[in-house]
Amino acid sequence: MVSAVMETYGQQPDTVVADVGYCSEANLAGLASRGVDGYVALGREGRKAVSVNPETGPQTA
Repeated sequence: MVSAVMETYGQQPDTVVADVGYCSEANLAGLASRGVDGYVALGREGRKAVSVNPETGPQTA
């Protein structure tokens, strides 16, 4: 993401916000080495896993 912003706008962002798909040691280390503040979702730790029965479909509340 940071490289794409640099290519498009010619400058590095100060801050990046990303979803859980970008959460990896390599990505976090890359942000740190570039001096970019990164706010990256960690997932659903501590939350109950939800399963869906494909025959009845997802339930809505």
